[in-house]
Amino acid sequence: MSNFDRHATINGGWIAAFAIGAIMMAAPAYWEFSRQTAGIVFWGGVAILLCSVLAVILDWASEKGARKRVSGPFLVMALGIFIVCAGAAWHFWPNSDPEQTNDKIQGALPGPLAGLTNAQLRERAISFVQTLRDFENTFDKEERRLGDDQWVASSQPSIDQEERQKQFRLYSQSLINRRAAHVFEFKSKYRADAVIIREEIQRRLGGRLPEFPSTSHEGMITSTLGRQIFESPLLTGPHPISAGADLLEYWASQLP
Repeated sequence: MSNFDRHATINGGWIAAFAIGAIMMAAPAYWEFSRQTAGIVFWGGVAILLCSVLAVILDWASEKGARKRVSGPFLVMALGIFIVCAGAAWHFWPNSDPEQTNDKIQGALPGPLAGLTNAQLRERAISFVQTLRDFENTFDKEERRLGDDQWVASSQPSIDQEERQKQFRLYSQSLINRRAAHVFEFKSKYRADAVIIREEIQRRLGGRLPEFPSTSHEGMITSTLGRQIFESPLLTGPHPISAGADLLEYWASQLP
């Protein structure tokens, strides 16, 4: 029993360490860390992840017994860890110095909104964010209506369990298709304008966008989810477009 407890503890520990390491590696992409803090958190996550793998390998190598050791799984795991670390480093690590980025923005050629006064740009941004909110609200209302229709249809006493499951599968697939179409429509209609307005505001604010007030949990969610509308290939979480609209509106309010 003691041997079982030992193995259970070790296995649980390295799995938890692996998860913690992966979370720390991803954290700089979702939280507004400084460059130095992001580096410490990211590479600290890599170190924890690699140490957990090393602990497993040492424990495996120290075991005694007649059972033949199999090295194949560990080689595959080591290769997988290398791929994860390399991919995460490439995806999450900042590819430029924020100071250099700010200098480029400040020294860039004027954008298509450069001719507007600050008041006109602010008005343009507020009008645009209202369009974004209406766009997402329309989608949400239609999605709720479809959900209500599905619930009413599946609640009919004349429908058997097999038919009910079939309807649910069709409904789930229709939701996936509608969400994909929703994201595509946003990208094709609104993303370019969102980026243009953001960059013009950033240029006028000296190359730095002020942090969204995040004293509350809701504020932190807005800051994290809202940035998806500018570059992210996906839109995830609750109301990401409205969160992005909140960000733009806040930044526009900071114009002098």
